[in-house]
Parts: sequence; C-alpha cells; structure tokens
Amino acid sequence: MKVNDIELKNVNIGEIWLAGGQSNMEFWMRYEQHLEEEITNTDPHLRMYTVGQYSFEGERELGFKQWNQWDRWVSAEPSTIPEMCAIGYYFAKKMREKGIPVGIVSSNWGGTSAVSWTPKAALGKDPQLKFYMDNFNEIVSNLDLDRYHAIKEAVRPLLSSRENYEGFSHVIKNTYLPSVLEKIQADEAAQPKLANWIEVKGEKINISELTYEEMTEVGPQDVKEPACLFEQMIAPIAGFSIKGVLW
Repeated sequence: MKVNDIELKNVNIGEIWLAGGQSNMEFWMRYEQHLEEEITNTDPHLRMYTVGQYSFEGERELGFKQWNQWDRWVSAEPSTIPEMCAIGYYFAKKMREKGIPVGIVSSNWGGTSAVSWTPKAALGKDPQLKFYMDNFNEIVSNLDLDRYHAIKEAVRPLLSSRENYEGFSHVIKNTYLPSVLEKIQADEAAQPKLANWIEVKGEKINISELTYEEMTEVGPQDVKEPACLFEQMIAPIAGFSIKGVLW
C-alpha cells in the first residue's frame, strides 16, 4: 500500500465574503482613479476569486471564455489588482485592518437582470415573478433552435477575450441618453436621416440596399434566461462558509 503525501502551501485562514451583482460590483480596479497608488500596496493576505461569467451548463468546458483571473484565487499584487472588482477590493482592504486574512468571492455580471440571479424555486412561488419564466419558455418554444445554435457557434469564438469585443456591434447597443436629448432646443434645425453609406479605409461603400436579420438574443444559452446565473455562478460556490454578502 502506497500513501501519497499532499503538501499545501500559501494557505490562509480567515474570512470569506461574497461580492456579487451587476456592473457596479463588476467595476474593475483598472478603471478606479486611485489604481496607481493601490498597486504599490501589495498584500498577500488579501485575496480574490472571480467566478467566471457563464450562463449555461457546460459553457466553461467549451474553453472559449478564459479570461485572466477567472475561476482561481489570486493575491493582491501589481499584476492582479487591476482585474479585481473595486468594491470587493476596498471592502477587503478595510476588513484587513482587523489583522486577519480576507478572501473575496467576486461573482457578478454587468447589465444582467435580477431574474437571472434568482433560483427557479423562488421565482415559481410568486405569480408576478413566475411570469418571467413562463414568458421565457414561450419564447424558446417558438424559437428556430437550429438557427439559434448556429449563430451561437459562430459568435462564441469572437467573445473569447475582451480584445475581440472591439468593433463587434451586437454586444453593446448604441443608446441615446435622455440627458443629451434634453439639451436639444425644440426649434433646433436637424435632419434625422440614417446614413446610407459607410467609409472603410477612405472609400465610401453604399449600404442602402443591404438587408439583415436580427440576431436572436433570448434563448437557452443566454444570460436573460431566468435563474441561469444563480445556477452557474452562485450555486457552485454555495459550499463556501462565507462571513457575509455584498450585493
């Protein structure tokens, strides 16, 4: 009989907090105004685990979404702090004043609905919330699934890294903010006309006769599915003995 030795290194015993939600919780330190002074304050006992943004079972195993600090623990140091969620980082830094190690489990996704983060059992108990499940199921029942999955297969490689988002128009839709429109005078002259050409490398290309089909946004692999983020981003970490929640 052979007994193998297992050696664990760099282990901390302290508090674990869950930091989850949408864009305000996802906001990275790289965009925070005090980043430069923070990355000089390396703290090996301040750690963060960023849960990968997966919306359906098996998405992680597909291997397309492999961003820097997903699904692993990292300590606070110059190379990792920029990718940490700012609220979680500053909360952990404050808690570190107690002198114990602090770990943040960061599970968030900007622009998502509360319905996606709520378990189906809870949605089903309330008629007003159950509506969202029924509505989603009706949409999927009328969906051309072959076309839907074909689009997903074509688009998925484009989303394998943040760099690939540049120039990809479907991920973030153009939006007009009310604050901008309110500055326009009622009698201001304007010509609301859609452009019928685009300019590529100095050459104008006529697009007035181009036609296209809208990409299907709602389906069984989308972040809009009720309970999908609870099932993929909360349930798998339910075994942690957490001290508390920031949501």
